[in-house]
Amino acid sequence: AGLVGARAYHVLTDWKSFEGRWGDVFKVWEGGLGIPGGLLAGTLVGLWAAKKRGMSAPYAFDVAAPALPLAQAIGRLGNWFNQELFGKPTDLPWAIEIDLRYRPAGYEQYATFHPTFLYEVLWNLALCGLLLALDKKKVIPRGKLFAVYVFGYGLGRLWVEALRIDKASQILGLRVNIWVSLLAIIGGLAWWLLGNRRDDADADADAASTDASGSDVASPETDDLTQNDGDDDFDDDDADDDFAGDDDDFDDDDADDDFDEDAADDDPTDASGSDSASPETDDLTQNDGEDDDADDEADDDEADPTREREAD
Repeated sequence: AGLVGARAYHVLTDWKSFEGRWGDVFKVWEGGLGIPGGLLAGTLVGLWAAKKRGMSAPYAFDVAAPALPLAQAIGRLGNWFNQELFGKPTDLPWAIEIDLRYRPAGYEQYATFHPTFLYEVLWNLALCGLLLALDKKKVIPRGKLFAVYVFGYGLGRLWVEALRIDKASQILGLRVNIWVSLLAIIGGLAWWLLGNRRDDADADADAASTDASGSDVASPETDDLTQNDGDDDFDDDDADDDFAGDDDDFDDDDADDDFDEDAADDDPTDASGSDSASPETDDLTQNDGEDDDADDEADDDEADPTREREAD
């Protein structure tokens, strides 16, 4: 579509050069392609194909916008190899030297010219970078990225076209491509300011439906987390049951201890001790007996005062 549109644009804007040789219209290999025609045809066919596949127009335009100036920049390199579509004579450091056979009539005495194709290459690369940056930052509404491209390309082509000296059809004393550039600038501004409300509404509806469908479908990770939560709850319940069972066992042990203490209080045998006394207990008992004998002797001495005199 782009090739057909570009060739058709060239033939329509330079039809006088084909008078008497209309068969040459199909000789694309001899040169003669107009970028504006290729962009127009390619955009219309691309929009139709996107609609046919269920893609909304704003999405389709946003996808195509950065790719177009990049493709144009690459295509302009062919003008350098063919030494064509250069600008006015200049002696600037970056001027390009053109062979005599490729210089237009009336410019044979000049050797260096403005590399207008290089200017357009750099402009389009900068425009591509700008579009990518705007799209990444999401600072403009959906579908308006293409409007920025149309405006930017028209603005760049306007001043580049004004430098060119190759033969071209004119309207009211201006080259046709200058008028087309002015239309692109106006069209881009109108697209930006007015927009296509229907496409914006469709894009918002698509986004809303996408969000709604996305929220209903749980991800595998969410399912795993939910299942793990259920398992954790089940494990917690088991842990609570085990803890309760441990409490019961602890209570049973306490009850057994209380019962043993009560039984010990009631049994006098346990209170007096076991039948086999320990060595410490025997020593204490023996000492008690010796103390008792000493006390008895002391009592006897107090009762019989003559005993001490006899001993003396």
